[in-house]
Amino acid sequence: ENNYGIKAYWTRPPRDFAKWAEICAGIIRHYNHGWANGFHFDIVYWEIWNEPEVSMFWKSTPDEVARVVQSAVKAARRADPNAKLMAAGDTCPAWVWHRKAAEAGAFKGLDILSVHYGNPIEAPELSLPKLQAILEHFQGLAVQYGDGKRLPVWSTEGSCGDSTFFRNLDFPQLPP
Repeated sequence: ENNYGIKAYWTRPPRDFAKWAEICAGIIRHYNHGWANGFHFDIVYWEIWNEPEVSMFWKSTPDEVARVVQSAVKAARRADPNAKLMAAGDTCPAWVWHRKAAEAGAFKGLDILSVHYGNPIEAPELSLPKLQAILEHFQGLAVQYGDGKRLPVWSTEGSCGDSTFFRNLDFPQLPP
């Protein structure tokens, strides 16, 4: 269960990675190729997982998230060679976790870096150096442990500094 008493099925790695890969490919076929009474939406961009370094979304290791990403990347490429893939909507505070996931292969085969950067509790002009450091952190991981190149960076989630959603969960340092 998560912190709200809701059974959270999506927080652990799959028991069967071949089945996980089939599910990923099936989602793409369903939404883009009409499979199983599906659609023809021609979705190009796909994000794999969500904030795996935040315990309410992932209860496992950086090595296992890399395995989840790599299984999904291979399956997505088979289902649609034109798919543009990003993983995993990483947040910013967990730099050691990101490095361990990258070392294990979580940045290989990606087309885009997905970052979830919440607006800090300071004026934007004061947060710019921090944001630049975060972007360089992820780019460095992509070059060193990914496919050896810098990637486009997308902010696929944001928030404002007065958000209290994570208070007393993984980030108790948020103000009251």
